[in-house]
Amino acid sequence: MEVGKGQAMVMDGLFFLMICGLAAATLMWAGSVYGNKSFEAYRYIYMTDYAAGALQALSQLDYKYTVGTGDTVKANFLTEMGKYMQGEFDKGDTRYVAMVSKWETLCKQSPAPILLTIFTEQPNVAHGTRDKPIYLSCGGLLDTLKGDGGINTLKYPYYSSPAESKSCDVLRCEMDIKIYY
Repeated sequence: MEVGKGQAMVMDGLFFLMICGLAAATLMWAGSVYGNKSFEAYRYIYMTDYAAGALQALSQLDYKYTVGTGDTVKANFLTEMGKYMQGEFDKGDTRYVAMVSKWETLCKQSPAPILLTIFTEQPNVAHGTRDKPIYLSCGGLLDTLKGDGGINTLKYPYYSSPAESKSCDVLRCEMDIKIYY
């Protein structure tokens, strides 16, 4: 009988260890599922906040650039964008280069590739209509489509800031930022 009691104790011990192992495995699985969902939720919050914050930063961005005469000119990103949209200068102009360099400074600080889309509903603008908006992008993930010269904004998944209506000089601009992940 002594052997039976010892054998029963060993079997009870093995069953207890098996139950503990199953409980530990279940807890590990539940913890990993919770961790993944939490990570995705925090990532969503961070990326959408970053995109909205980048749009606010552009709205308030003031900078200086030097013209050909050596004079320094103060400018605002949205004011210069409005003047570009009206056709006061083109891509080769110093004003455009200064404006895009400020955009690229913001891009270098981004945790992922971003795309700024700007257009206006007002008629008779040189650049940035609803049909052909202005795209400023960085990160190299966006493809230029063959044929129409547009940007394939749907190639990769993204988070987007809410579309905002801003004053671009005398124009009303609609703009948003997409951050790709």
